[in-house]
Amino acid sequence: MAERLNKLNGKEWLQYSFSIWKDIQKNKEERSLKHPA
Repeated sequence: MAERLNKLNGKEWLQYSFSIWKDIQKNKEERSLKHPA
């Protein structure tokens, strides 16, 4: 098995990887497009 680069377990890794996107908000133009991404 490869050497781990961090000490995060699967649950912690997912929590931190999603948390970087939580504070990103769409601007008015992006919201007007109604694109789900």
